[in-house]
Amino acid sequence: MPAINDMTLPLKAETFFHLYNRGNSNSLLFFKEKNYAYFLKKYAFYMNDYWDTFAYSLPRNHFHLLIKTKSTEETLKAGLKDFGLINKTTFRRLFLHLSLSYNLDTPFELQLRSYKNLVNLPPKIEQQLPPESSPKAFHDKLAEWVLSERFRRFMLSYAKAINIQENRNGSLLQTRFRRKEVHGQQNCKNVVIYLHRNAIHHRLCAQLGDFPWYSYNSLLSNSQTLLNRETVFQWFDGKESFLKCHLDNVKNWRSQQLYIIEE
Repeated sequence: MPAINDMTLPLKAETFFHLYNRGNSNSLLFFKEKNYAYFLKKYAFYMNDYWDTFAYSLPRNHFHLLIKTKSTEETLKAGLKDFGLINKTTFRRLFLHLSLSYNLDTPFELQLRSYKNLVNLPPKIEQQLPPESSPKAFHDKLAEWVLSERFRRFMLSYAKAINIQENRNGSLLQTRFRRKEVHGQQNCKNVVIYLHRNAIHHRLCAQLGDFPWYSYNSLLSNSQTLLNRETVFQWFDGKESFLKCHLDNVKNWRSQQLYIIEE
């Protein structure tokens, strides 16, 4: 069984993560070729304002992403156009984190559930923050929720479209996606190589470059991409080293276990 931490780790701002999710009961996520492009289009629409993407892999029944979340300030600003009223459960969790409690039935607390008002905390709230907390701590916590909730909405949007296409009901994806924090340049490189080796592992292709739905070819292409190509090549000290590292490590893809979260 996966470590529970893989499914509960907060999506902190300005942090690298390896994100992973699979089809519910190991079912397919991509039924037709066009589903891959639709997944990437939806992903860009939902997530490009919230984090940078460096690599991805889309086997038929799961997906992998290497991302870095944006700053708290950037995240909260992006959320102003995407979030309105915060649900009661989230509101309670945020205020429990700050050792505050509010009656959600009063006009002031109902007004406070506005995302805009949470980003711009009223003085009445700031004055009641406990000594060990601060507006920054509150906003950091709010940003964690925004990142996770936005990603959840992306997955729900994709799942809804596939359910309509396939005339199916129920959950397409596992409810709780998994993630690991990635530390340092070398480990980022390891995750990139692991993601690109993943298609060979699942026998979707015989060699690197033969599978169209992962970031390997997009990174090597001269075409415009939403991937952070420049940073990836900096990690590898250039495009030629990127190629060499992949070829050198493709036979030893399990040598770096730390950030592997696939069962």
